[in-house]
Amino acid sequence: MYASGLKQALRMKFEDLRGQIDTFLKTLERCLSAFENQINTQLKTLEVKFTLLSSQNIFRE
Repeated sequence: MYASGLKQALRMKFEDLRGQIDTFLKTLERCLSAFENQINTQLKTLEVKFTLLSSQNIFRE
């Protein structure tokens, strides 16, 4: 009887921990996605600036 109760308590704790891990991973995925979007936006901005500067240098030569 004691072993059965212990097994059930451990199973409940395991399910709780699994839920917490799933929630953490989903949050981490959202943060990484937002970070990736931010980096991509910054990269596009730098590419535009580089293109503009390159075209200005071409006209100066």
